[in-house]
Amino acid sequence: MILYHVIKLTKQTRAYQVLKGLAMLLIAAAASQIIGLMMVNWLLSSLLKSGLLLAVILFQPELRRALEQMGRGKLFDNGLFQ
Repeated sequence: MILYHVIKLTKQTRAYQVLKGLAMLLIAAAASQIIGLMMVNWLLSSLLKSGLLLAVILFQPELRRALEQMGRGKLFDNGLFQ
């Protein structure tokens, strides 16, 4: 349910494309783990570990907007989490 709302919130933004790319990286990391490609798995895991910092930098405008709406008490009023 949370994933649905994140997709709905980012559908018309640049962040949607970034989310799709991150999802593909997660799938590739899982596949490399299952297949046993240790070097590829290490590389993707290292990239994903720095993903939190990357997400904050890339999603800065969207995070700012969401925090402003939470501060005003409008995050739940405008239909984002109904």
